[in-house]
Amino acid sequence: MDYGSILKELDKALEKAETTEKEFDTCKKSMSRFNKLSEQSKDNGLLFTEDIYNKAMEKYEAGSYSEATDILQEAQSVGDNTDCFELLEITLEESDGFKIKKEIDLKKIRKDMNKFMLNGDFSSAQDLCNNYISITKDNISDYNEAKNQVSIFNNLIEDSKKHILIEQFVPEQEAAEQNFEERDLKPTIDIAKKGIEKIEKALANWIPKIKLTLPEDLVATESNRASIIVENIGKTKILSVNLTMEGLDAAGKLSTKEILPGKSAEIIVGLIPSTPGNIPVTINSTIVRSFDSTETSVDEEVWVQILRPGGGAPGGRASGNAKSSMKLHNKSGFYHSLPLEYLMF
Repeated sequence: MDYGSILKELDKALEKAETTEKEFDTCKKSMSRFNKLSEQSKDNGLLFTEDIYNKAMEKYEAGSYSEATDILQEAQSVGDNTDCFELLEITLEESDGFKIKKEIDLKKIRKDMNKFMLNGDFSSAQDLCNNYISITKDNISDYNEAKNQVSIFNNLIEDSKKHILIEQFVPEQEAAEQNFEERDLKPTIDIAKKGIEKIEKALANWIPKIKLTLPEDLVATESNRASIIVENIGKTKILSVNLTMEGLDAAGKLSTKEILPGKSAEIIVGLIPSTPGNIPVTINSTIVRSFDSTETSVDEEVWVQILRPGGGAPGGRASGNAKSSMKLHNKSGFYHSLPLEYLMF
């Protein structure tokens, strides 16, 4: 063998030795990491087969450091399972802090994971752990949403008291709070959302409704000091009611200030009937509701018995006939007319 060939062989030997040294160092690091992960896993009560380590040691002792390293790469799966289990413990601890109903037994999960890991099936162990992490996170998410929805519901109830009667929504409010207290989270979310929707519809759609009572014993051609009673018989708070009349001359302000549901207001004016007898009077009521200042116009025709000057038959209380209609005027200027008997309150 000539000198050149000897040098080439020497270079190859040095290169192989350098590669072997690097593979040896890598293998030692992999073995050290595997041992640390093994101890960490045991600290969490997780076990796994020693076959991986034993196979790697066989290759190591035979000088096949690269093959031993490849086998020890499975140690990463051991570490992933350990990290996953620790994350599950943290997530369950957060869930316990919210007093969420326990549907997960950590001891059983550890036992089930160990069965997979002892068989070397690390991916199934991790899938099992990740599934329970997902369940727990979903429960925490439901808790936060339920808490938020109950808060929105309660605040909406409180704000709506200023504008409408809310008694019919209180049972749903109480049911949402009770379910949340018992950590029945999905029913809580469902009840609260439906309750919120109902209140919002009531605020938007409930139309104010009033009852007018005109005075008795009006005398024709004279100024009669008269009291008109305006009663709020609907479920919405009224900011004001403005009246106009045809058939009776009125002196004074035909309007009210705010009227709460179930309450009434009195308008004192001077009324001057032009003739005695049973006369028709058309009354237009413009009602402004509290929630959004929407105006509702009601046209109603009533018949009023008017006394003759100086005496005559006593007059009768005003009564409405079937010729009545309502016009709803919203902020956009849209009018909607329909018979009163078909209105929903």
